[in-house]
Amino acid sequence: VAMVARQFLGARKNDPKIVLHAHRLKSALVNPRAPDFYHWYYATLGMFQMGGDFWKEWNAAFMPALLNLQIVDRSSPYFGSWNPDRQHGRHGGRVYQTAMGVLMLTTYYRYDRAPKNRFFSFTGDIAKETKPFLDAFRALNSDANKQALVRAQLVDHFGPSLAPVLLRILREGKEDVALRRKLAAILIDVVEPRNEMALLELLTDKDNAIATLIMKALARVSSTNSASTLERYLNHGHRDVRGYAAQALGNIGNTKTITALSQRLSKERDNWCKSVIQKSLRKLTTRKDTRLFLDDALPAKELGRLEILKVLDLLEGANIGKHLVAIKKSEPALYARCTQALNEYRTSSGAPILLALLESEAAAVRTDTVKLLRAVTGKSHKFQPDADKNSRRSAVGRWHTWWRQHQAEYIITDK
Repeated sequence: VAMVARQFLGARKNDPKIVLHAHRLKSALVNPRAPDFYHWYYATLGMFQMGGDFWKEWNAAFMPALLNLQIVDRSSPYFGSWNPDRQHGRHGGRVYQTAMGVLMLTTYYRYDRAPKNRFFSFTGDIAKETKPFLDAFRALNSDANKQALVRAQLVDHFGPSLAPVLLRILREGKEDVALRRKLAAILIDVVEPRNEMALLELLTDKDNAIATLIMKALARVSSTNSASTLERYLNHGHRDVRGYAAQALGNIGNTKTITALSQRLSKERDNWCKSVIQKSLRKLTTRKDTRLFLDDALPAKELGRLEILKVLDLLEGANIGKHLVAIKKSEPALYARCTQALNEYRTSSGAPILLALLESEAAAVRTDTVKLLRAVTGKSHKFQPDADKNSRRSAVGRWHTWWRQHQAEYIITDK
């Protein structure tokens, strides 16, 4: 359910929280002997949104299972329906079960794949290629529905390559305010860390709505390079600009900004702004272990830290962050290998870090690590955390062989 919600709320297809859930579903396809239509329904929606091999493998297993459970005896009063399963079907009955079955059968055309962002660099004359779309977007200014369709086409076709074009138009300021606001809203969907400096320049826009949208975009990609500017905007006259500036500072994770946020909180009168500032302060004063690990692995001003944190946050809940902090002192050589893995794989570093941790001397580290690897990949490769060292070494070798063969499936990229 969370995977589908993220997709429909506009999360990028390469978001690690979505990718790893898709891998979990791929490694644990439908079980016809234990039908759970509620689970199947959301899994089907999510895998359809993912497309590619995720959808092909899920659909190949799910569709026969669904159809084989349908009552096809024309003499039966229940012809065409599905018997209630032992999960939610016992509460909703046959009507619920059949409705869910029909909804799953319409997955192919009931929802478009959204968003369908392009995740590789556009080659060619980007200004020339985007011009027809932007001209159509301008011409449809009075038709919100058709304009929304053109917006989707722009984002889908050009993806992050669209950002420099939008930044240039906004910087020139030749369009009317209403159109510039809409273009700034598109920017939020396609902005990348490399656009950070250009976004900072646009914060001076006199229109508060545009400044707010630029600040929202910054909250997605900002690094410590933006910290001093964001601190100044904590005192902006418009509450939305102040609020998103505070959110961006919380995302960056630089504890040096605690003083500025605390001072703003003491003056703030708007309840929403207060809640955002308080949330950012909580983030900064209770720093996660994975943030400490990231600080050791990458310079504070390194671009793309927010994207990498999304990957590391997945490790936090499985105690891996705590273990990383512990082995920094107890097993420094292993810790160095983990930081090296992060530097090499960046947003795809989750599995390499876990593979390194399988070789920890601490049984608790090995236990939590293999548990998470099993959950994500559906594999164990006969690794037993309490086995003798030689047995563990052989199993780790099998894990590394598997990773070399399958790592392309787990690569998370925005290119």
